[in-house]
Amino acid sequence: MLICYSLTVLSNTPCRGFGAVKNRFVHIFEFAVYNLIHRITGNVNMINRDPTPRSSLMKTALLVGVLAGLGFALGTWGIDGFVLSRAHGMYPFLKLFVGAMACALAGLLAGWLCRRSVNIFVNFLIWAFAGFTFDRIALYLNFPGMQAMLHWLQPELDSLVNYSIDYGVSTRGTLMLVITIVASGLIGLFANSIVEETISAEGIRRGISLLIWTGVFLGIGYLGASMNTNPMRDAVVSVDQSIQFSIAHTGEDLSTQTKSEMGLFGLQQIEPYLNSPYRLITSGYDTMLVFIRVLVQFEDQNAICPVVNGGLGTCNIVKK
Repeated sequence: MLICYSLTVLSNTPCRGFGAVKNRFVHIFEFAVYNLIHRITGNVNMINRDPTPRSSLMKTALLVGVLAGLGFALGTWGIDGFVLSRAHGMYPFLKLFVGAMACALAGLLAGWLCRRSVNIFVNFLIWAFAGFTFDRIALYLNFPGMQAMLHWLQPELDSLVNYSIDYGVSTRGTLMLVITIVASGLIGLFANSIVEETISAEGIRRGISLLIWTGVFLGIGYLGASMNTNPMRDAVVSVDQSIQFSIAHTGEDLSTQTKSEMGLFGLQQIEPYLNSPYRLITSGYDTMLVFIRVLVQFEDQNAICPVVNGGLGTCNIVKK
């Protein structure tokens, strides 16, 4: 239903239900496979009979490339940004803003190069390299890039934040790099088919292929986030939940079990500051992302709260 609604808004054409979307997906896949086979066999004439001007094809190819980059960025940082924005996260959409621009440019270049080539092997290499670029942008932006931006925005946090690429981050990053390169290269084989299918389709059908294409790259981005950044996000959410629970139940006589489950014992040192505005951000982490330190920034004070396997430890005040 969400897909139907989105396509209806985009194309101003009523959606005929999920069955129409499903049938369209099958048609797109069949067209892409047919197109791909003839590209492999070199029978280019059979797939280039469309009289559509080359300028329209190129514009659509550029759009397809940009959507690939934006989809990857949304999967990598979109959900994180939304969750962190609701958990008093510091700069929750900063990485999404910067990463979306960088990935969109990389996708734009890939779309342009792919449209200029009819060689199936070259197209695979183009999109494989695009996948490599997407992954390296994500790795750099999540760790040293974010630390560099924090240094520029709030230099007083330099001694409190460490986003080094240690052995664990590097290992998980390498695994995700291989997955992203292979997946992007294989998906990119259908890029020109998606372009031609989008051009030839009408109304709401035109948007379905683009949504499917974007969604696939969104999934790749989310898979990468689940390996390295989701545990850091969840640690921030855990600290925020404990603080909010403490504020909501101030003065109440809670059981020891409840206090332990909600991590209230770990908040004792920062309890005098809990009614002040605050922001949260990951301060550091161990190799396995099991022990994560979260920085709590109040108006006049900072604190570091350790989170181990989702459980809040004892928060300690640190000098600003």
